[in-house]
This record gives sequence, structure tokens and C-alpha cells, in this order.
Amino acid sequence: MPTYEGDNTVMAQQTFNYIEKKLAKIAKGVPAPGIFKYLNEIEKFCSLKSDVKTVDQFLDIQHLENALAVKASFSVRDMVSKL
Repeated sequence: MPTYEGDNTVMAQQTFNYIEKKLAKIAKGVPAPGIFKYLNEIEKFCSLKSDVKTVDQFLDIQHLENALAVKASFSVRDMVSKL
């Protein structure tokens, strides 16, 4: 269901503010837990290369988790560099 009257903009700003606070804590030495733990190693994930050769390797849950972390890392790094 679509949102109206700028709700998407507000949600995007709130999300960025939350991630920005997480990055500030990481810079101070406090690692991010849970679903944000990829932020602890954002540069590692931005330089990660896949070496899968088979469908089974591609569908491995660890590979899929790393792929999502790589995508999110690139998005966060790009967003931070623009602001």
C-alpha cells in the first residue's frame, strides 16, 4: 500500500539518522549488534568478491547473507559519501 504526503521521505530520513548514529558508535569502538553487524566491517563487505561456482553454493544461507551485507554496505557507504 503506498504512503502519502511525504511519509516515504520522513521514513528515509529517520532510517538514515538511525544508521548514522550506529556508524558514530562504531567509530567510537562500540560494535553494532544483530542485523546491523555488517556495519562493523563495511569496507570488508564492499571489497568482498564471490567465488561460488554451483547453484548449491549460491543458495547457501551464508552466501546469501553475505550478498545482502555487500548490497547494504554499498548502499550505506554511497549514502554517507553523498551527505
